[in-house]
Amino acid sequence: MFIFGTAAFGLSTLAFILGWAASNHVAEARGLLKGRGAAHATMLFALLSFWAAVGYVRPHFDSVRAACREAGSSAEQFVGTLKAGDPKAAHDLLSDELRASLPAPVFSEQIQKSRQRAPQRWKDLNVIRVIPGTGLREGIAWVPGSIIHLKRQGGWKISNLDNFMKNLPGTD
Repeated sequence: MFIFGTAAFGLSTLAFILGWAASNHVAEARGLLKGRGAAHATMLFALLSFWAAVGYVRPHFDSVRAACREAGSSAEQFVGTLKAGDPKAAHDLLSDELRASLPAPVFSEQIQKSRQRAPQRWKDLNVIRVIPGTGLREGIAWVPGSIIHLKRQGGWKISNLDNFMKNLPGTD
C-alpha cells in the first residue's frame, strides 16, 4: 500500500511540473504553439491524483499500520506468556474456534514438552514481523521458524497455530 501511495504522489508531482512547464512554453510561444488548455488539464489531473494519494491512501495506510500494531501486540503477548511458562494464559488468547479444537491440557502438554527439550530456544522466541490480511480482520505474525495466524474477534485472537505447533522449539 505504501508503495502505491508513494508512486501516486511522485507521479502526480511529476505530472504537475510537466503541465506547468508545458503551460509556460505555450505562453512563451505567443500563439505559435497550441495546447495551453491541455497543459492546464494535466495540472488539474495531477493535483487530483496528489490529493487522492494524500486523502485516501495515507489514511488507509495509517489504519493498516494501526491494525498491525494491535495484532503484533496480541502476538507478542501470546509469545510472552508462553516464554514465561504460562500456557493457560496463552490458551486464553486463542480464538473461540481454536480453543474448542485444541483443549487446554493438550496445548499445555505440548508446550511443556517443547520447553523441556529446548529451553534456550524458548528464551529467544519472539515476534519478528506482523502483516495484515484480508480486510484488516486477519493477520500473520512471523516467529522464528513458524507463523501464527491472528484474526479480529473483539480484540485480536490467535486463530491458527498449525504451523507454530508443528515447528515448536525442540521438536525437530
